[in-house]
Amino acid sequence: MSHAQMGIIVVRFVSVDTSGSDLGDLNRKIAEVTLERNVAAVQTVDFDHKVALRLCIINPRLTSRDLKDIIYSLDEIAIELKEGVRSSESVYCSS
Repeated sequence: MSHAQMGIIVVRFVSVDTSGSDLGDLNRKIAEVTLERNVAAVQTVDFDHKVALRLCIINPRLTSRDLKDIIYSLDEIAIELKEGVRSSESVYCSS
């Protein structure tokens, strides 16, 4: 049997020019698009009275590189949703 190497991660994507309920909507949409694109099964969760993204990464075959790829995909999706097109601008996540 394998011992769990990783568990649950909660992140919230934020942007300097987006706030309040718009950030909640952005995070909800990120979760929806991530699932639609089969990137990961990301759920939304109320964390500290804010909408956040919850990733359960307990799969023992998941590598740190896989996790980085998922986080990069979340970032790309957030940028696409925020800007409406692909952009080199970065949003960041806050835990």
